Amino acid sequence: MRSSAWTIIETIAEFTRLTKPGVLGFYGFIEFTSIVGFYKKDPKPVNLFGLYVAQEGNLPTSGTTLVPLSTNRIKVRGLKDWTFGIYRQYLSQADLEHTLNHYSQKNEWLVDGKSLQIETLTPMPPLFVPKDSTVTVPMNGVLKNNFFNGSYVLELWDAEKLRFQEFEEKPALLQSLTEEIRTIVPIGLAALSDRVGNIVIQLPVTVCSIDTNSLDESGRVTAAVAWHPNATPRPVQVVSEVLHDEVLAGYDNAQISVGTIRLEIPSTTAGAIARVWDPVNRLLLAASPRTHWIEKISTRIRLEDSVPRRFRAPDALGQFSWQEVPVAGYETTFTVGNSQIDHRYEWTNKRIYLHERARLKEVKEFVQYGMAQSSQKDEHDVAVGDLRKLIEWHGKEGAWLWDPYLNATDILKTLFFSPHANSDLRALSAGAPIPGTKVPAPNAGNLYGPPFDWITQQRVMLGLHQGNRRSIKFEFRVRKQVDGRGFHDRFLIFPRRNGALAWSLGTSVNSLGKQHHILQKVSDGQLVRDAFIDLWDALTTTDQQVWKIP
Repeated sequence: MRSSAWTIIETIAEFTRLTKPGVLGFYGFIEFTSIVGFYKKDPKPVNLFGLYVAQEGNLPTSGTTLVPLSTNRIKVRGLKDWTFGIYRQYLSQADLEHTLNHYSQKNEWLVDGKSLQIETLTPMPPLFVPKDSTVTVPMNGVLKNNFFNGSYVLELWDAEKLRFQEFEEKPALLQSLTEEIRTIVPIGLAALSDRVGNIVIQLPVTVCSIDTNSLDESGRVTAAVAWHPNATPRPVQVVSEVLHDEVLAGYDNAQISVGTIRLEIPSTTAGAIARVWDPVNRLLLAASPRTHWIEKISTRIRLEDSVPRRFRAPDALGQFSWQEVPVAGYETTFTVGNSQIDHRYEWTNKRIYLHERARLKEVKEFVQYGMAQSSQKDEHDVAVGDLRKLIEWHGKEGAWLWDPYLNATDILKTLFFSPHANSDLRALSAGAPIPGTKVPAPNAGNLYGPPFDWITQQRVMLGLHQGNRRSIKFEFRVRKQVDGRGFHDRFLIFPRRNGALAWSLGTSVNSLGKQHHILQKVSDGQLVRDAFIDLWDALTTTDQQVWKIP
């Protein structure tokens, strides 16, 4: 058992071991792609992402010095002090080993003999990144042509990412930059923002070709191995398994040097994973994520009725016009392949669905309200209580409420219940009157003073009931009629550093539980968080700030 972290010395030793001829491939040179940023007040380039890829063949005679891949630097709206460049260089393995050794001794990263601004990098143990299958492997978004057996990756992490904090605060900026980068090189940094500032060394497995995704005539999985012309075939271990419902529904392993071997793994709807292990060098030579096979193909023939459906529908201005919709008369389906249905999986999947539904309700990821026979008040209290639980579970770094009808009373019932000291609490409202309620008279509660507008009403309510404001960091903004953009959806957002979470409320906070609605976790909370920030940053005037603590 290791007692210490992986070190740069181990990274260098592993690079030397893995690049020996015939271990993973027969590499002749390294292709280096460097994406750097230039800050207006500091001309020295800053590393945004560096990718070193081992390649076969001889070191090219040209391109051994750093050359730009675009004549003009990239500019991104919203990053006015930054420009970006993309560069390419070919170097030998000895050159990269020298760079690694120099960094280990001097804490300085050299590119073409010049120093590149880079944060302190944390070496990571080797990763094996498989090719995409029926499952997409995110890391392949920044690797080069990882289409075959997969690649080993030696990675040096920028763990703090201090130089590009704008990308964490406004991920849309990284998306815009990535779109520009992809016009030059196919590197998708926006989908892997955690890799910003990193150095990646990619070692593709090319010593052999391994296919574990085929089926023979009996429907069993086969594995085929063919070796590089310069390689001496050696025995490898092929392991395949089917994991369904956390149970091994199939497992087999076999040793093979060349040719094709059959594995006693049934092809099922659960899919299988495969691994190819080199016992001589104690390395993976191939791996696949869960793979599903096509066992049958269904073709549907749709015959349309000769007479379409005709009716009148209104446009955006309320003007009615005639519309026609083709209507299918009937459909016929033809199936080629295995037409048998495995009812075991139908029953298992049904049971998994029922258990998952109960789990989602327990962790508040999918909860329906307004279905019980209890009173509206009781259901409202339950729903508000569930929001408080979510804030308790996920709101350590912050909790943001986004609701066009949000008011001070709603905030006092929810965000003020956060048990986390000085977490980032925000509320965003459109100041809209609650549907079905009377708008208070302008002078309500202030007979002899100036009129109470909506903002003043909220300030009075919070001023009266905010209490001692102990360890609370809170800001409440409102979208004025002509500022920002209108919004309708209601969300509770948790802006966590390791990935934002968000829940769709299904209704406004004031009407929680009073009618049927669904509280549901959003699949990509980061997108909701980014949309919130875009509007929040547009509302900065004093008359848009309702309340702020401290």
